[in-house]
Amino acid sequence: MIALLPLLSALAARDDGGPAGGAWSARLDPWAACLPAGEIQYEGPGGDFLFRINAGAFGRGTLPLGWVEDARITRAGDVYYIEEHLRYLDLFKPGLGLSLEADAAVGPGAYPGEPLHAQTPAMGIYAAFHMDRFGGDGARDSEGNLLRPDDLAATSVVAGFKAAGTVFERHYGELKAGIGWLRYDAVRADFRAEAGGSFEGELLEKSDSPVFELRLRYGYRLGPLAFLFGFGLRVADGPDPGRDAAVSIDPGPLFLLDIELGIQAGF
Repeated sequence: MIALLPLLSALAARDDGGPAGGAWSARLDPWAACLPAGEIQYEGPGGDFLFRINAGAFGRGTLPLGWVEDARITRAGDVYYIEEHLRYLDLFKPGLGLSLEADAAVGPGAYPGEPLHAQTPAMGIYAAFHMDRFGGDGARDSEGNLLRPDDLAATSVVAGFKAAGTVFERHYGELKAGIGWLRYDAVRADFRAEAGGSFEGELLEKSDSPVFELRLRYGYRLGPLAFLFGFGLRVADGPDPGRDAAVSIDPGPLFLLDIELGIQAGF
C-alpha cells in the first residue's frame, strides 16, 4: 500500500479535464469513514465516483450439511447397511477453513448532509480462494458395524458480484454472491464389523463440482484496515462415490454453512 502513495499523489496533482470536463484526483485519508486508505476519485458533471480495492484473509468454522442416501458395505458375501439415510455430519466433523480474497468496487462520493446509511452502495467484482478440511467421524449401524472415513479436504475458486454500503461512521456491510469450481480430495475409509474383521476402501473419489456462494458481512474500518464478521453459504454437488466395489455410497448435494472472522486492507 505504501508503494501506491506516490501514484495516488501524482493522480491528485493531475487535472487534465478528464472525460466530459471531469477531473481525476486522489484522497489520502487513512482515517476516512468506511473507505480504504487511498481513493482514486473522479469529479465530473455527473457527480463524484470513487474507485476502491481491498485484499483480505478470513478464517472460519464450517458445517457440512446435506444427506448421503446410503452407505453399503459388501464383505465376504455379506452386505452391511450403515444407516439408510446418513448425513454428512454423521461421517465428518465440523471443519475449519481459510479464504484469501480480493475485490474492486466503484461508488459515488459522499453527499454532504445526507445520512451515511442512505447513500448509494459501492458495487464491483471479487475473487476468492477457499480451503476447508473436515475431520473424519464414524457412523455405526444398529448391529455395531462401524464406518470411519479419513478427513475430507475441499478447495474452491469463486468469482462474482460485490456490494458494500455504510451503516454509520466506520461501520459498513457487504454482500457477495459468486459462482466457481470446487475440488474434493479422495477419501478412504475403514470398515470394522462387530463380529470381527476389518478392511479399508475408497469411500469418495477425487472429483470436481460447480459451486455457488453467498456471503454477508459486517465490518469496522480503522484506517487502512477493516475487521469483519459474517456468515456464508456454499452449495455444491456432492463428491463422486469411490471406485472400490466393496464400498457403495450415494452422496447428495453438499451445503457448507460457515461463520467467519477476517481482516481486509484497503489500497
